[in-house]
This record gives sequence, C-alpha cells and structure tokens, in this order.
Amino acid sequence: MEELEKTTSRISEITLQIAELENEIAVAKKKCDEATEKEMEVNEIAALQDFDKIQLSKIIEKVFIYEPGRMEISWKMDDIFYKEEKA
Repeated sequence: MEELEKTTSRISEITLQIAELENEIAVAKKKCDEATEKEMEVNEIAALQDFDKIQLSKIIEKVFIYEPGRMEISWKMDDIFYKEEKA
C-alpha cells in the first residue's frame, strides 16, 4: 500500500511539473513570436535605401543632437534580451 501512495504522489508531482513546463513553453513561444515580429520590422527599416520618415518613426522615439558628431537615439522598442539579463 505504501508503494501505491508513493507512486500516486509522484504522479501528482509530475503532472504539476508538466503543467508548469507547458506554461513556460507558452511564454517562451509568445516571446519568440514577438521577437520575430520586431525582427521583421527592423529588417524592413534596415533595407531602406533612402530616408523614410514614416518607417523610421516606427522605431525612433527621439533624437538628441548635442554637438557635431555626437547624438543620442531614444528607441521606441525595448531589447527583449536585455530585459531578460537584468531580471
């Protein structure tokens, strides 16, 4: 009887772990889908041959010009990998 209880308990633990892993997989898939979407947007912009204000306004929030040769760009999109490293 004790063996049956151990086995039943282990099955419950494994079932819970499976549910947790399925949730983690869903979250990872969502992040990958979002990254793929952002990558496509960036690839469109990277392929620009001429200045296109509409396309650039999709990813650039602000541009700060300090002096000749020195500027700072504030991006609209976050680096999804950088956020993971900080956590």
